[in-house]
Amino acid sequence: MLIASVFLCASTFDLLSSSFFLDLPDTSDMNINALNYHVDHQELYRSSRNDTLLSRFTLREQQISFTHAGDKFSMHLGWSRDLYRLSDILESDYTTADFLPVSHSFNIKAQLQVNDWLIRSGLKYSFSRLNDTLFITDFPVSEQSAYNTYFFDLLPRTFGDTITFSNSTDGFSTDLFLRKNLEDQSFLLYLKYSGFFNKLEESHINTSNNNLYGPRESICRFNYSQIEATAAWNFSEHSMVWAGLTYHFSPLNWDHTVFPDQPDTLEIINISDGNTQALNIHTGYRILSAPYDLNVSLAGGFLNNHTDISTPVLGYILRILPISHQAVVDLSSKYILAHIHFDYPLSTSGFYFTPRADIIAGRIWSEVSIQALLQFGLEDIDIDESYIHTVYIGSLGFSGKIALNRELFLTYEADQLIPYVKTISPVTPPPPPDNIKRYGGLSVKIGVSMNW
Repeated sequence: MLIASVFLCASTFDLLSSSFFLDLPDTSDMNINALNYHVDHQELYRSSRNDTLLSRFTLREQQISFTHAGDKFSMHLGWSRDLYRLSDILESDYTTADFLPVSHSFNIKAQLQVNDWLIRSGLKYSFSRLNDTLFITDFPVSEQSAYNTYFFDLLPRTFGDTITFSNSTDGFSTDLFLRKNLEDQSFLLYLKYSGFFNKLEESHINTSNNNLYGPRESICRFNYSQIEATAAWNFSEHSMVWAGLTYHFSPLNWDHTVFPDQPDTLEIINISDGNTQALNIHTGYRILSAPYDLNVSLAGGFLNNHTDISTPVLGYILRILPISHQAVVDLSSKYILAHIHFDYPLSTSGFYFTPRADIIAGRIWSEVSIQALLQFGLEDIDIDESYIHTVYIGSLGFSGKIALNRELFLTYEADQLIPYVKTISPVTPPPPPDNIKRYGGLSVKIGVSMNW
């Protein structure tokens, strides 16, 4: 579900931070009337065989928002349009494709001030639709003839050389933010629910010279549900502590259908079933005293995934025994991550500039189990591996604005992500391919803002 995961992307560092919930949700008030427009160029950290500037481009976003700030009631409206270039993600030794998905999102927030209470609720909806074709230029082969006879040699006739697909995504989230002021202290509560629904449909032609011949279709459904709860205490004007947890659940279902509806075949209908569950606990401390802002947070949790996979019927032995292979994949991971954020606002005569730095350090313990049940004398695959990785991620950036007049500002932001991952166990990991170029982690944003 690579396509589905890409549609969830925001900026590089924002995506990373929100994935592990290392920071406090936005607690700022909507107290300024504003109209904003900006464009955002982002490069996610990735690997590419194509060493061109175009291959490094992954996401461009246009966003416009309007905020009305009142004494008691405020409202915020926003729209964004994201363009993703994914062609070289599906460029390989065996496949080629060139498509440009577009995603739209709309969000609305309303804020109400009632005595010592501030209440803010928001709703966000995003969607994307895509229709295109994946071209298969070659198929893999094995040095063992049995694997070719009962697997690789059957793939060209099973799938053909083109796969037409359509992908639709719908995502929404709703949140509630409450703040209670108590003299020089305040208590904050943040609740959020997110849902994401992806449907990938594909069709191809089976050209086998048996009763498998004919059109085939499959539908893959991937759903994502997440609940987040965070509580914070502003125990002084310049200090805050918070703690919270997040639960995530993702079921996966991939059904393979055959047309006509009742063919003379023992086709495998269910290609894959799976589910993912994750729990995250996070806590942090923030210093808001001038002239700097410092956040220190700690997060830990686990992720478990179980997936059953089956191939469709690839052919027959003696015209009656169907050839199909199955696999069971189990993944479990535990992690602990620390995050430090520092920024230092500067200003002089209509020029505002805030350099910032982030450091994430953590350790991840993973266990991978793959059991492939292969038929007709092929050797089963049984993999049980344990891994330990240390992760260090730095981010250097800045944001600012230039006053063009009393109400109009030119805004800008830039961040560079610097990741480093080291394998602790196993001691000698396999060397990476030497023909892969690695890029990404850059985010550049520029826009205009009108405040009054």
